[in-house]
Amino acid sequence: MAMKTYKMHDAKTNLSKIINEVKEDEVVYIAKSNKVVAELRAFKTKQSGFPFGLYQGKIKVSEDWDDQTVNDEVASLFSGSSN
Repeated sequence: MAMKTYKMHDAKTNLSKIINEVKEDEVVYIAKSNKVVAELRAFKTKQSGFPFGLYQGKIKVSEDWDDQTVNDEVASLFSGSSN
């Protein structure tokens, strides 16, 4: 892939064209006085592994999930002690 460099004035004039190039995974450089001063690349959003609501209606939570007895039971499983 060739390095695309635009002079500052050309970048201002052709901004829409440059944005379309960047959206196609091109990297574009902007130069001022023949020195590269900026690099433009597509902004990538991070995708989470699980879409919101994926398990809706598939997971059941007990009414007493936050009861002290249940918390003590779970804690004992991790600490190795028994009540």
